[in-house]
Amino acid sequence: MAPIKAAFGPCVDTAASRQVYGREISPIYFGTSRLPPMVIIHGDLDPTVPLQQSELLVQKARESGAPTPKLVVWPGKGHGWGDFWKSADDLKVFCDWFDKYL
Repeated sequence: MAPIKAAFGPCVDTAASRQVYGREISPIYFGTSRLPPMVIIHGDLDPTVPLQQSELLVQKARESGAPTPKLVVWPGKGHGWGDFWKSADDLKVFCDWFDKYL
């Protein structure tokens, strides 16, 4: 809980307040057809942000008529793996995405 409280303050002290605050800031409640293209890279062993959250964001974007985000799931990776920018696989994903949309 400490990292969450450090990031968001006392508004996350209780489960009920986290539910309210989460709804106020979660992108899944604000998706429209005007969402920009996105690429999401997620480790399947992420203990901080469950993979389901990225999958739900992709689903909500699709339902809103926005471009379907590209979701890349890396097996065995956690949250913010340390060698992220050193990986040729990660760089290829980003470069291909930028080439397509920018």
